[in-house]
Amino acid sequence: MSHQSEKKLIMRLAKQVNAVLAEYWDPIGMMETAPEYAASEYQSYSRTLAGMVYRGDDAYKISEYLGRVRVDSMGLGEDEVA
Repeated sequence: MSHQSEKKLIMRLAKQVNAVLAEYWDPIGMMETAPEYAASEYQSYSRTLAGMVYRGDDAYKISEYLGRVRVDSMGLGEDEVA
């Protein structure tokens, strides 16, 4: 697969990942408080996650990344919901 084709595939995957993050992960409650912004709130993490899925990273590694995002980027505790 060419680099360009790979990039397009990852971008399509990122859109799907972003929808899942907004609908099911959503640790700051965007779907409840501002659903019109939920889709854009997690875009910066979607590309990284799409790359991880594309490479075949396991659920543990993906969960670990999301945990770091919660704590390091969002300032939440491990299990805290905003």
